[in-house]
Amino acid sequence: MLFTSNAFLFTFLPAVLIVYYIVPRPFKNLALLCGSLVFYGWGEPEHILLLLFFIGFYYCLGLLAEGSRRNKRATERIMAFAAVLSLGVFVFFKWKTLPFGMSFYVLRAWSYMADVCRGKAKAQKNPVDLALYIAMFPQMAAGPIVLYGDVQGQIAERKESWGRFGEGAMLFLKGLAEYVLLSAAASYTFEAVTALKPSQVSALSAWIGCFAYAFYIYFAFSGYSDMSIGIGKMFGFETRKNFAYPYGARSVTDFWNRWYISLRRWFQEYVYLPAAGRTARGMNVPAMLFTWLLIGLWHGASWNMAVWGVYFGLLLVIERALSGNPAGELRLLGRIYTLAMVIIGWALFFSPSLSAAFKYVGLMFGVGGHGFVDQQGLYLLRTGALMWAILIFCATPLLHGLYERIIYGGKRARAGLNCAVYGVIFLLCIAYLAAGDYQSFPHFRF
Repeated sequence: MLFTSNAFLFTFLPAVLIVYYIVPRPFKNLALLCGSLVFYGWGEPEHILLLLFFIGFYYCLGLLAEGSRRNKRATERIMAFAAVLSLGVFVFFKWKTLPFGMSFYVLRAWSYMADVCRGKAKAQKNPVDLALYIAMFPQMAAGPIVLYGDVQGQIAERKESWGRFGEGAMLFLKGLAEYVLLSAAASYTFEAVTALKPSQVSALSAWIGCFAYAFYIYFAFSGYSDMSIGIGKMFGFETRKNFAYPYGARSVTDFWNRWYISLRRWFQEYVYLPAAGRTARGMNVPAMLFTWLLIGLWHGASWNMAVWGVYFGLLLVIERALSGNPAGELRLLGRIYTLAMVIIGWALFFSPSLSAAFKYVGLMFGVGGHGFVDQQGLYLLRTGALMWAILIFCATPLLHGLYERIIYGGKRARAGLNCAVYGVIFLLCIAYLAAGDYQSFPHFRF
């Protein structure tokens, strides 16, 4: 089930919210878990058994690990067994057909297991609470990947309020607009460029296509994350933001501190630090490259994804070696350098194969295409000028800051304007969805 489907917007979400707020406090987690299982099994009911197996598997191993915590070697064996089995199942399905949400619930399950084995968290005695953490439906489709330590207290006890509910609803509508309106607008230009034969693509057109994809995937990822976090707020959960205007970064390191923050935190906590040694000083280059190789393969079992991951790993290593970034202290030059490196990286990311990625990067530098500038590229710039202006404006803090000053400028009457704005946003999104004129979320294929 997708957040943008009529079934979710007008049936599932209202029904789960009503049931959740009606049932007594001791049964709220159970109600939310039942709703999450319905959400997960909506289109693929056969995969519920696999999800329940994972939950039961980690529930039992967690209790076993806590019971043997005094025996360090036994705990390490339990942790290694859990890692091998989880990785094996994940790799098997990754190369076959990956069940919906598996990329995310496996990482959440491992966060729980690792924290228990390290003694950072106690084993969950209540199977419903553990199942809710692993299978909570707002985070099932595309994250954020919430670490167990960040949410274990909220699973046990949290407070709902109308204020938090309203904030969650507004954040959900903001994310819906990002996904349905902005991401879809950028996707048209990207598809127009990639539909051309390589001999018809100039360097200008190739860069335009890459920039369009950059906005497409940003507003899709950020939008879905905002919807997820907003839904969580409606149920009383507080989750860290997942994106922080990454295209304004001054270095590649800064970019990855702003882009899909929860994914970076997970790999840093459970892959890089254990591989590098938590007491090691400075950057461990082999551990960094290994981590980014895994990040690439997590996104897709292909050579171009592997190269994409190593590409960014190398950039991070180079920046660390230069104590900053190759552009130095010049802010504008740093942003240009970062944007260029990220855009080239997206060419590796969206290409169907490694050879296709290298060909596209070649087109960006005038190799094998239609020269450097042509009428097609100029046409795309000219006809899309308004779209580019809107996308750039919305990808920066400028719009948010301006809106905050207008709405929360000290006059209580502006609360009505705030409701009206979000009402219009909702109607526009519904009209767009009814026309079927939008793209599916790109992360569903990972």
